[in-house]
Amino acid sequence: MRVDPGLWRAVFERDRGICRYCGVDLLNSFSAYWSATVDHVHAVAAGGADTLENLVLSCPACNGMLCRSEALLSVEERRAFVAARRDAERNGYEEWVAELRGNFS
Repeated sequence: MRVDPGLWRAVFERDRGICRYCGVDLLNSFSAYWSATVDHVHAVAAGGADTLENLVLSCPACNGMLCRSEALLSVEERRAFVAARRDAERNGYEEWVAELRGNFS
């Protein structure tokens, strides 16, 4: 869902370019900045509004993980969900990347 560019910018500035869920610096590169998204804490589909209070800055990975998590209604709940999911996925990811890099040598 797209939000008004002025509101997107206000969210980005309020959150100082940092993903509110994982802490990645979205000002670290132009690619990171360009891919930054805003997340509706209370989903629009569940009655959430396009307001500064309901929006947080999010990296694409975190926003993607949260796309079907309407039951998580606070930033803290959503942050804990992302942390748990990242932890669960990390080992498999790191093994797969090591294997890929080995294949590319």
